Amino acid sequence: MALLLLFPALMLAFDGKLPALSLGAFAAKMPAFSWDTLPVAYHGANYGNFSAASLALLARFPVVTLEKCQGWHSGELRPAPCSGFNCTSCCEEDVYVAVGAQIKALNASTLVVAYFHSNKGMTWFDAGQHLGQRPGACYNGDDLIANASAPCVQVPGSLEFYYDYRKPAGSAAYTDGCRRMTATGAVDGCFVDGCLKVEAPLGTGAPRDAFVAAKAAALAALQQQVPGPLICGSGGGLAPGLAAVQLQSFSTKHAGWWGDMMAMNRSASQGYMFEAHGHELCYNANLSSPAFQNEYAGFLMFAQRHTYHICGSWCGSDPVWPKAFDMPLGAPTGNATSDARGEVWHRGFASGTEIWFNRTSATGRVSWGPSARLFIAQHAIES
Repeated sequence: MALLLLFPALMLAFDGKLPALSLGAFAAKMPAFSWDTLPVAYHGANYGNFSAASLALLARFPVVTLEKCQGWHSGELRPAPCSGFNCTSCCEEDVYVAVGAQIKALNASTLVVAYFHSNKGMTWFDAGQHLGQRPGACYNGDDLIANASAPCVQVPGSLEFYYDYRKPAGSAAYTDGCRRMTATGAVDGCFVDGCLKVEAPLGTGAPRDAFVAAKAAALAALQQQVPGPLICGSGGGLAPGLAAVQLQSFSTKHAGWWGDMMAMNRSASQGYMFEAHGHELCYNANLSSPAFQNEYAGFLMFAQRHTYHICGSWCGSDPVWPKAFDMPLGAPTGNATSDARGEVWHRGFASGTEIWFNRTSATGRVSWGPSARLFIAQHAIES
């Protein structure tokens, strides 16, 4: 097999110019990482309070992202529980801090990340409730940037308003909200949903270009000011200056599987944290099933340090810790190699486990090493 070292030359061929960042630029903001077992993280929320058992599971993950609906029905939000995105209770930031403190009381090294949409102020967030009262911070029309008295433009069909990063007060409305959470010590970073998008109706041309540039600068500056990663959500695209990205649909059931694998590889090669949101590795106990082996091989083929597999519903679910999470893996024996056509890829791990992935058919195969086979036998896992 011809050795194809994918960092970074092949990435340039696939995806064009990369940000000029040195490897490990965000090392101090990264969570713990180990190849001993499958590298995993958590992203999700339930609607109430996490049980003691769920908190114990959360504390096992190196990084936990709490979604926008955490605690909606628990009574922590006032004056009433939320039942949808037009909720006017308050304040989700306080829920994040409370849950983060509970997790860190069990494991101080777990990094806690709080969901915080970057384009619109959601109404059950303290930052969102104040945004509509601050014309100097919200979007109020392309030609009204300097008119602080113009009314905010509302997100259609909602009670939300847009942050306007072209105004110093607009950038501050978002970045101060994230910093206030991280200043508590219970939250380390923010999940920047929509970080590469523009949702305000700016059209094209100079107003949009100015918005994009100002938003990128604000987020890059924020990353330097918080102790943990800002996670760019959630299409797998890189945001210059941010420490992490997430891909929310990592599955052969979706088109563009190979491109998703390349996005994971590109991010890791540049020192970013990458989260691949899958399903089978958490909820499929049959390790020999094609669905499990496709996702296992697809994830690990190009995973590097600070690449994590995540799964779980965005809202209304508790964390899981299947036996597969504890199965021995070991560090990669090298980067992925391919046949001469770049069709079938292979990678090995210190435990003796080997994986293959066919690029055209989007199918994976796993051959378990001795320690993994022993673990499977001892724990009566299907294989």
